[in-house]
Amino acid sequence: MLGLTYAEFDNIVGPKLEYAYPPDVLSKETFETLSDYAIVGSHLCKKIIVVKTEDIQFISYSVAINQPKYFRNTLLFSCGIVLERDA
Repeated sequence: MLGLTYAEFDNIVGPKLEYAYPPDVLSKETFETLSDYAIVGSHLCKKIIVVKTEDIQFISYSVAINQPKYFRNTLLFSCGIVLERDA
């Protein structure tokens, strides 16, 4: 395992990598490439999504919490695991 990630959907900038351990496990450019798989539509929430790039394997689990207290009535976030490509 190379690292862990936590991303949220920001209503202004879109998918945003909030936390990563270690902090440099994903570059900004790599996260932008993977962001469509980190934060997904409600039809793919609560499903495991696996994406492979040239260097890594990214496993993401997205969640949508529907509550009126959130902007757009939904909090979208995901937890991810970064692995070596052929792990």
